[in-house]
Amino acid sequence: MPERETAEARNNGSSPQITRFARFFRGYALGLSLIVAALPILGGYSNVLPFFAGTKALVTVLTSLASYLAVGYIFFQRLSLADLYFPVRKIEGIRVSYAEEERRIRNFSRVPLLLTIASLLLFGSYIFATSSAVKEVAYLDAERPTDKTPIAEIAPSPRRQHAILMLDEAIAFTVFHPNSSSWDIQFPNQQAVSTILAKTPNVEQPLFFVTTPLFLLAFVFASATFVLMGLRDYLQDDQRISDKELLNVAHTVKDRFWVEDLPGVYGYIEYSPQTPDLAPIITGPFCIWHHRHPEPSLPDGTGLVRSWMHDPRDGGSRTECGLKLQLTLDQFDRLFDRAARAQRESKAEMLRLEVPAKYDVFVSAPMAALESEDEYRAMRESVLKIVEALRNACGFQNIFYDGTQIESRSRFDAPRLAASDDLKRIRESKRFVLFLPKRLPSSALVEAGCALALGKSSIYFFRNEQDLPFLLRDAGQAFQTVHTYQCPDTDGIVSVIMQNGERLFAAGDGNVPPQAVPSAHSEDATSAR
Repeated sequence: MPERETAEARNNGSSPQITRFARFFRGYALGLSLIVAALPILGGYSNVLPFFAGTKALVTVLTSLASYLAVGYIFFQRLSLADLYFPVRKIEGIRVSYAEEERRIRNFSRVPLLLTIASLLLFGSYIFATSSAVKEVAYLDAERPTDKTPIAEIAPSPRRQHAILMLDEAIAFTVFHPNSSSWDIQFPNQQAVSTILAKTPNVEQPLFFVTTPLFLLAFVFASATFVLMGLRDYLQDDQRISDKELLNVAHTVKDRFWVEDLPGVYGYIEYSPQTPDLAPIITGPFCIWHHRHPEPSLPDGTGLVRSWMHDPRDGGSRTECGLKLQLTLDQFDRLFDRAARAQRESKAEMLRLEVPAKYDVFVSAPMAALESEDEYRAMRESVLKIVEALRNACGFQNIFYDGTQIESRSRFDAPRLAASDDLKRIRESKRFVLFLPKRLPSSALVEAGCALALGKSSIYFFRNEQDLPFLLRDAGQAFQTVHTYQCPDTDGIVSVIMQNGERLFAAGDGNVPPQAVPSAHSEDATSAR
């Protein structure tokens, strides 16, 4: 059990102690909601709360039933509530959220607090309403003692005018307040109140349809509060979402853009600088006068719109728009769509260029495509020599090679995770190096294609040009960002790196290629194309 707990904690990015506490709180909150749902029956029969005995059983059972149904229904809807607790969209291992999602999650997080406040207010209202009902029973709803003939008069005095009897027992007195010229009900002791609560017939209970909903909703809201608080931790654990993951959610930025061919019209583009693969959202068009969506007013017979207005359905009253555009609705939509498309392309290019470089170079070589453990170890040893040469000759300190930490083929990541992680690391690298010692159906070729698409300064080391896919064989001539080297062995690659250092990537940066590298067809040396 401890081993399993430690493994789960490692997967969630937290310590075993935090994991145990999360499990405890999850069970505590969900379990407490069931306890709260049972409290009406327990509280009713322990006389903790004031009840009229004639309706106690009905109200407490009905309240507990409603509370259990509320807890059950919320738990039944748990999956549909997931996107109200945390962002569900995940790109390259990072959770991302649009502004609308953040607003919805932020607002929903206040629901338990609002339910708590509502529950406390309802409890207070219930006690006040029950107290009023007791007084109403005591004085038969009379505003003053002279309005109705009292049941009996006992020991009248200047202030205590009438005594009210129940089963021949004086249980309350009407009292006159000279300062305010008003009458009130006073009880000699708590036993008098208990007598009224115990002996009032259910059909004569005043304010029954007020006190019952107040009591029922107070407990339903309290139960819902606990189940909503516990449900968040339940879903987080069920979906294996770590706290670290939620603390590092990528947020979006919302920028306004103008439509050049539509004066007075603008839109918004929402995107995430941290996750370029998140599809931007376009909202609009809007007019600059009312910041609402413009609609055609009355197009003429040719379809030309000469005046514009705002529809009441978009959040306001019908308003004439100040746009002075004369064109068809189709032309309007095409011009806005063209501006939106240009914004998407512009942001995509900006994000591609602005991704912060975490690694100096990404080194790629066949790994899973190798057939045996011995072949993998030999390949790993060769690549580590190339990595060391890059570190010594080029001064690169942050070099990523997946095999650095993977000593055996049995320790490979799942393909789904590896694909996502590798693309992220290529994007975060300044340069790319491919080592392909023989023809193999390797994922390294996919990584080379990704680096090419991202415009990374790349070098391909290979022994035979025919080992490369057809489209990569002349990549060094087709793209300024790529330089290819045909080398007979690993020592030849190390020699090229040590001779030229960082100048190896000069051609990939669009500068003059290195001149110290021997010819591509030399038999005894490395070659550069």
